[in-house]
Amino acid sequence: MGPPNKGFKVTARSTAGIRAMAHAFCDAIRDLYGEGDNIDVAEALNNLYDHGAIALKVLPDHILGDDEAIAYPNEQRIEIKESVYLGAHDQVPKDRFTISHELGHLFLKHQASFSRATIRRDHKTYQDSEWQADTFAAELLMDSRRIDLKKDTVQTLTKRFGVSYQAAEVRLRKLNNENR
Repeated sequence: MGPPNKGFKVTARSTAGIRAMAHAFCDAIRDLYGEGDNIDVAEALNNLYDHGAIALKVLPDHILGDDEAIAYPNEQRIEIKESVYLGAHDQVPKDRFTISHELGHLFLKHQASFSRATIRRDHKTYQDSEWQADTFAAELLMDSRRIDLKKDTVQTLTKRFGVSYQAAEVRLRKLNNENR
């Protein structure tokens, strides 16, 4: 049995479906900026805002309390702590993942479903909003099309994609499990 669900029940999505959405976003970013493996999510976020695709509020840290950022998919809006926003611009891995995760909520159009299953969080993993957003973020930051499971290591992913050791380790483990 997998870990308990962390989020709300949303429309079921497969890893492949989420991956395809992240790939489309990656490809659009690369078309705009000609980037290699390390996607500048802070720049992408600003570009989405500048073109009116999303609303963005960068708030003083104390306003969001324990939350690093919050997505409001119904409004296509993200609120981000100032320190996280600045950290993403400085390529801080955790902050880059946070922004990618919140973008995942928007792109996946998550809307909480207030059913009994949602409240008890006993829905399937592939129906979990947080699992889906994490899957989107991992794919956005570490595009599976650019990973060679025979050659890449946690260290190569960390360096090439600008992610944390933990994120690279989880990513390799999941991709290797898929390919068994």
